[in-house]
Amino acid sequence: MRFFEAGPMRILVLVLKSRFNNRREPTPFKMVDEPVSEGIFNFTKIKPNETLFHLNFKEIEDCDGKIIANASPFEFCHSLIVPNCDKLYNQVLRKLPLHLALKVMLLSATDYLCLGFNSLLAYASVNHLHFHLWYSTHRLYASVCPTRRKECLPHYMELDFHPVDNFVFEFNSDKDFQTTFERLWKVIERCQELQIAHNLFAARNASGVLRVVLWPRRSAFEPKACLRHLSGEPPESSSTLADFDVAVAELAGMLVVPDASTAQELTSSLDRLLEVYMKEKLEKHLMSKLEKALQLL
Repeated sequence: MRFFEAGPMRILVLVLKSRFNNRREPTPFKMVDEPVSEGIFNFTKIKPNETLFHLNFKEIEDCDGKIIANASPFEFCHSLIVPNCDKLYNQVLRKLPLHLALKVMLLSATDYLCLGFNSLLAYASVNHLHFHLWYSTHRLYASVCPTRRKECLPHYMELDFHPVDNFVFEFNSDKDFQTTFERLWKVIERCQELQIAHNLFAARNASGVLRVVLWPRRSAFEPKACLRHLSGEPPESSSTLADFDVAVAELAGMLVVPDASTAQELTSSLDRLLEVYMKEKLEKHLMSKLEKALQLL
């Protein structure tokens, strides 16, 4: 484990070969809302002892959940929240499951609990609705970075510096939870309607307030490049950067890499790391479409 200063960004770098060796092989997807294929792995097929415990909130009707062990963890207590597991939802955010996941975050008083979601085409590897849950050894950049108003959408906030466009929502009190949640949901809905891939991260900010960061991002139609590297399939270029992809943990400020050479190349210079992030930035015409859709609300 080490840190890399990328301009104002302080990035945690984890070399963790086991994460990539033990993962289930990801499936390539074609759409953000692709239906579940019953012949492919889903979380109804796990062993009984992989379920750690069940979730049920009185105030959230018609939505319960399981917390299950992650077969390829990258951090302490890395597990998965699977809402309404037997209903076999595809990996598309829904209101009640997201509400449930954020309530789990609010139950914890620690500043180091993190929640992550990867949509299809944003490096989700399983098409069955789930969230990642883990304890970070250090606070991640996206949780503590200062925020500012978005220039094109002054009613929305964003991280003060991040190479990939984002939206920030902070849940300052129980009283304001629903109002903030509805604003977050409007952005998620617009992303879904426009078939824009997205990643979502939640953690406590520097003041202990629950912060949610949403990144609309470029669609990724290929399986995880690191798995191509470990399987022996040659990368598309001689650079190990071809063997690295950016999902929610990476966007939040934690680079999980399979080997020291990938870590070295990623952190060899600020320009090199920014290049990796910029590859995930949503195309300008799609970002403009999203902004216009939000301006109409």
